[in-house]
Amino acid sequence: MKTSNIFAISIFIMFLIISAFPQIYSDESEILKTNFTTLTEGENDMSVLNPNNAIANAILGPVVERALATLPQTTNHALFTIGTGRILLTQLVGEVTTVIQTQANDTKLTATPTIGTAVDICAALDISADEAGCLYGISGLNTDALIGINAGALPGQWSSVVLPIGTLNLACAASNTGAVKWSARWIPLDLGATFVAA
Repeated sequence: MKTSNIFAISIFIMFLIISAFPQIYSDESEILKTNFTTLTEGENDMSVLNPNNAIANAILGPVVERALATLPQTTNHALFTIGTGRILLTQLVGEVTTVIQTQANDTKLTATPTIGTAVDICAALDISADEAGCLYGISGLNTDALIGINAGALPGQWSSVVLPIGTLNLACAASNTGAVKWSARWIPLDLGATFVAA
């Protein structure tokens, strides 16, 4: 049998299969659109085939929101609490919701463990007069300053940070008016580790 005839017969057979089972092919696209299988381990939920969250959750971990709060007044306060075990902080973003008072105020983030010595996860940044919408972040290297960019954009965190059981704190050198909200993504390093807004 000639090659051209074999090819024609193969195409015809394929057409018959598709015609006989149309529901298989129509269902497949619906599954991809609507399947939101959830895998749960402890308090960590991850949506599978969710076009909005699956990729971010798989790479960076789930997001935790910390509601807006006024700035610490020449002190520090806890933004997030780490419990049970160590976690990997993969992304941290702050957003000014009320403009920061015009007054020098060196501000940084500090990991404060339940046991041991506190460590700054970034160097201080003067946040005086930062506008509403200004975005804050970290590089992931504790020698780099807190990143403060006006409302337009913020570079993503390029190095993850291991945090032990304890708190992640915002520390301010002065008493400025203003408010900031925070969001973070994380991955547990130890079984049962938790990361919640303080």
